[in-house]
Order: sequence, then structure tokens, then C-alpha cells
Amino acid sequence: MSSIKIPSQKRPKVIIAGAGLGGVMLGILLELAGVNYDIFEKSAIVKPLGLAIALGCNVCPIFKQIGIWDEFLQNSKPILEMNISNSQRETILMHDFRAQENVGGSLFYAIAWPILYDMLLRRIPAAKLHFGKRVVSIVQGENGVLINTADGSSYDGDILVGADGCYSAVRQCIYEKLQKSNQLPAHDSSPMVYRDIAVVGQTYPLSPEDFPELLKDECRFEYLIDKTGFGCSTFTTKANTICWVGFQSLDKAASKENDPFRNSDFGPEAAERMCKDIKDVPFVGGNGKLTLGNLIELSPKRLIKKVVVGEKLYKTRYADRTVLLGDAACQTHPAGAMGASNAIQDAVALANWINILPGDAPMSQVTDIFKEYKSERYPSIQQRFQISNSLGYIRTSSYQGKMVRGLISSIPQWIKDKYAHTFITCRPQVSFLPLVEDKGAVKTAPQPSLEKTLLILKKHTEAKRTVTV
Repeated sequence: MSSIKIPSQKRPKVIIAGAGLGGVMLGILLELAGVNYDIFEKSAIVKPLGLAIALGCNVCPIFKQIGIWDEFLQNSKPILEMNISNSQRETILMHDFRAQENVGGSLFYAIAWPILYDMLLRRIPAAKLHFGKRVVSIVQGENGVLINTADGSSYDGDILVGADGCYSAVRQCIYEKLQKSNQLPAHDSSPMVYRDIAVVGQTYPLSPEDFPELLKDECRFEYLIDKTGFGCSTFTTKANTICWVGFQSLDKAASKENDPFRNSDFGPEAAERMCKDIKDVPFVGGNGKLTLGNLIELSPKRLIKKVVVGEKLYKTRYADRTVLLGDAACQTHPAGAMGASNAIQDAVALANWINILPGDAPMSQVTDIFKEYKSERYPSIQQRFQISNSLGYIRTSSYQGKMVRGLISSIPQWIKDKYAHTFITCRPQVSFLPLVEDKGAVKTAPQPSLEKTLLILKKHTEAKRTVTV
């Protein structure tokens, strides 16, 4: 890109709002790149979620680059298949994931969210983490960006990254300004769609005698669809725990009632009430007679949380010196298992561009790298969003759910493989760390942020050699 010059000695100062997976991943990459940054998190402490996260070839190369792939494997279980059952615990659909090892270079693995998060957070220096810092306003212009936090503090930088989740305060701040000047697309100001409400949790370590599925080397990944409108999904983990989700499908009226902006009923008491609603949903595992209520009784309350499942793909991903990452830019249905990988891959693409940006870059150069970032990430995420939206019906007892499951069962394998490539061809790497071998049989998708910044860094190295000579 013509406007980006060879890096000066001065590096940009980056403000990251949000200490979730995406924000922490970006922090790790900037740390390794030698870029100055600070992470500001609104909560006093990031509370662990009793979730299991599925990751594999889509993060394998970058995890190898930053040196955590082996630790990731040690703490996870491979996902070989997904089983969907009815309320009688009878299988109605099974999907095999084994081919992904050859096609993408790695299987997908299930890891408990708290373990993955701790694995990443340990790589951020404590001095660069600031908790209890909720962003309330943003001021940005030609010379930089400044955030004001709820405690009365202010912090300045060259770039602000909104990695603060689905209900991003950073996004709200920049959208409010854009809307006042009639620059915000109508789509971005429309309400988010809430299709499910759920409670998530993770058990204490369990006895394999009572839960023999824990003895298996692979993760047992189960969905159960109850005709009452409730359902559950469960993952077995390397730590002999079971991560579980109990969910309820919402109609349009119920969706409005559960809008988090209108309803603050998402504390411990709300989680406890919903646990009572889902306690009789059958659980596929154990002795074959257990319910979700049994898993709830075996789970620490600190890992149980009520959540609402929102879906929205925002078209506006940046404004001036501020850019959005992960759930702040796109919230996908969890049935697609793409939220974590989207955030990590966003961080990779953005880190590549920030690394070559001079610290004294004018706003026009900052905007140019944000354009490059969006042009790479938006088409891929848009495609994944559409697939996740369809897969969201797979776990419901609705007419649409039956149609989606029937379609998956009947379509030819080559079509399934084509859709699977959407998940596995995006295997990004950063240009400022040694590249790793990609072992996937299917070629990785083009990664402009890698290819273009490698060229810029090469020219920079050649220029330095010329000056030395």
C-alpha cells in the first residue's frame, strides 16, 4: 500500500479496551513485536466462564509462533465427532471431524475457557493490565486518541482498539459520533438479534467411574434437543470436568424481553432461576439416567453464569484512530464455534499492520491500515457469520432446526467439505515472528496482512543495510 512507509524508530502507542481473549491475544503479539501498549478492562477482575472453546488448525500456526501450541495440546482434548440427540437420548445426527487433521493440518481441540485464558494472560506483564477501567468517552483527532474512564482517569495513545466484547463501550462511543454526522449505516444502528438465552457452567473434576466418558482421550461433544424448547450441550475436558450449556430458544417477544440493554437480570440470582428451569433436561453421559440438574449440583457457582446469545455483524469496524476487534465487531451464534477464533485471527491481522506503522504516523496512514484490516477480515467473517446463523438452528426442536439437520444429513460429502473449508483455510501468521510450516493439505487462504507487511519489512531491512554500507 503506497501510503505506508518504512517504519521509523518511533513505535505507536496502542490502547486496548477489553481484556478478553482477543484483547489479550493482541497484547501478546504487540509485546513480542516491541510495540508499546496497555490493556484497560472495565471489570475489577475477569470472571472465569464455565465454557469449552473449540480451536484447532485456525489458530495452530499463530499458537506455534508465540510458543503455546504444546501447552495448548497438553490441556485440551481432540474433537473427533459431534453427536446430536433427542430427549430420549437417541442420536439424530452425528458429524465426523477427523478429516480436518489432514485437510487443515490439525484436529480441533476442546479446552476449558479458564485454562486457555490463564495460558494467554500469563504472557502479559502485570504492569500493562489495568482492571476496573470502564471507558465512558473517547476523544480522537489528527494527533492521537484519548479515553476517559469511569473512575475519572484519562489515557492517551496513537491507536485505540475496541476489544471490549459484544456490548462494546468503544463501539457505542464511535457509533454515536458517526450517527450524529449521518455517517453510520442504518444496519449498524439496528437492534441485535437474540435467539437464545443460556446458562453456562463447568463441573468440579469428576470420577471416571461415575462418568466413564472421561476415560476417553478424545472430547465427548454432545448436543441434546428437548421438545420443551430447552436443550444442552456438553464437552468433556482434559481436567476430568464437563463444560455444559443449558439453553432456551427465544421467539421475537422473548428476545426483546431478554435484551441486556433493557433487562439487567443477569446476576447470580438470575442464573440460579434459570438453572431451575433447565434442571430436568436429559444429559447424555454418566449412567445414562442423569439430567443437567445433576451437572449443576456438581459445579462451583462461580463458574455458572446466565448469558444471552446475540447475533450481529457490524459493517463499521473503524473510525479515525479507533478500530474494533472480535465480538465488538461481530457476534456470531455459538453453535458455529467461531467467536474465539475470529477474535484471535482479528488480533493477528491487526498486529501485522500495527507493527509496521510509525509512531508519528498521521491519521491518514492509521486509516489506511484499518482499511487493509477490514478488507482482509470482513469477507471471511461475513461468510462465517452466515454459516453460524444457519447452524444456530441445528440445536433447536423448531421446523428450521429439523430442516438444517436434515440438510446436513443428506448433502454430499464434497459440499460438506466445501463449507468446512470456510473454517480451516484461514490459518494466519504474523510477519514479525519466524514463520512456521503449514501442514494442511488444503492451501491456506490469502493473508494480505502477512504478505504485504513481509514485503514492507524486507524493504526496511534492505534500506538499513544500504545505510550501514
